[in-house]
Amino acid sequence: GRGIRQDSSAPSNTFFSSGIVQAFFWAIAVFMLVFILYKLFSNQGIFRKNRSALPVKEIEEDDHNIDDASDYDALIQQSVKQEDFRMAVRYLFLKTLRQLADRGHLQRSADKTNYQYVQQISQAKKKDFASLVLNYEYVWYGHLDIAREQFEQIEKNYTAFYNKI
Repeated sequence: GRGIRQDSSAPSNTFFSSGIVQAFFWAIAVFMLVFILYKLFSNQGIFRKNRSALPVKEIEEDDHNIDDASDYDALIQQSVKQEDFRMAVRYLFLKTLRQLADRGHLQRSADKTNYQYVQQISQAKKKDFASLVLNYEYVWYGHLDIAREQFEQIEKNYTAFYNKI
């Protein structure tokens, strides 16, 4: 059989092998490298926090000072009445932490992560609690606005967990 003969004088081969084009591509590569290094080592950094993001409604650290689970119930009802289901999920989660701490299943601390709380829970309850934590994190940290039906399902999961502890 005949092989395909490549002609070294084809326009595509000569264009990319010319010194000017190679110098142009090398200049672009060097510029990109310098730009990336500048961003990495400048005070801005590549991964700096976006200050122009929409403000997030945050909760004060007083969350840990609420006296009773019934106080959380009132806050949950108020949030549901205002159709702020995201906030209601937050209060459900905080109420759960409070109940677990009151019953000796975990020790609350403002500097602990949710993962650390999951690690404190006994194996029998860990899977269910981890699922609640995951729901909470998706809704709260993911800034998800959920519908009433979604909230009601999440609330059922929390209630089922309360009954187990």
